[in-house]
Amino acid sequence: RHREGGSLIMKRRVVVEIDLQALVRNYRKIAAHVKPMDVLCVLKANAYGLGVAAYAKALVEAGCTQFGVAEPYEALELLKVLKGRAGVEVQMLSSVLPDEIPEMVKAGVILPMTDLAEAKLVSAAAVKAKRTAKVHFKLDTGMGRLGILAKDAPRVIREVKRLPNLDCAGIFSHCPMAYDPENTFPED
Repeated sequence: RHREGGSLIMKRRVVVEIDLQALVRNYRKIAAHVKPMDVLCVLKANAYGLGVAAYAKALVEAGCTQFGVAEPYEALELLKVLKGRAGVEVQMLSSVLPDEIPEMVKAGVILPMTDLAEAKLVSAAAVKAKRTAKVHFKLDTGMGRLGILAKDAPRVIREVKRLPNLDCAGIFSHCPMAYDPENTFPED
């Protein structure tokens, strides 16, 4: 703080400094630890407001091929940043509205399957576009917001797998209580 012309001038006290090399080191450590599985790096909300391009490029250079986003706009923006990067995929982690599905199918975004009705819409859009839509089943493991309940999962997954033009490639969820020391669910 200093005075200028009789007025007190305030300087910012809080700044964010991101070390992309530390990000890359951390990504590589995690990737080595979970090998042979892949790591999906979440870059939703424009990398939480920090600007997605630098993070995405650094992570791709480090070997990341899977990215997760929250909404269609983010998926399309990330695909622009990653244009020309073979084998890199972007996955929606939250819901997709019916009118957003055709564009997401055409863009090749991996879509969440949260119920049979959504799967039918994605299948129809894929058939119309003469494409195969890659999808992952989103299971509700306790968040209570979005996804197929465990008791319904076997039936829904079987029904969705019968639909045309869908590549049912995976299953994902959102850990409901990662920080509760009394809850062993994240470790089970």
